[in-house]
Amino acid sequence: MARLIEKLTPLWVSKVKKPGYFGDGGGLWLQVSNSGSKSWIFRFTINRKQREMGLGAVHTVSLSEARIKSRNLRLLLQEGIDPIDNREEAKQAKALESARTMTFDQCASKYIETHRSGWRNTKHAGQWESTIA
Repeated sequence: MARLIEKLTPLWVSKVKKPGYFGDGGGLWLQVSNSGSKSWIFRFTINRKQREMGLGAVHTVSLSEARIKSRNLRLLLQEGIDPIDNREEAKQAKALESARTMTFDQCASKYIETHRSGWRNTKHAGQWESTIA
């Protein structure tokens, strides 16, 4: 009987050079580009829409880690949650939390430091600092 999942081996993944998509099963695919770079892709269908989600490069994410990630994504799909939307919501929540931890004074100081090199003279920086203070 043919294996339906976990069809790829770590040795084969490290040696494959031919461009294309190679399925491991359960929606996990190895993508080999024309330049030879390799990455993990999770393909799925939700609400009759085909989607692809990148899981990372092969040199960063191992085959076993990619399998774990794809399993977790399949569990989300069973609950009716779109993994891509879920990832974006998590990124936004993290960015919002980061923004909430920064005070106005810290934000203003960071803005001035970032833009200081673009101002013609030091007087502009002083004007910004005194205006905000």
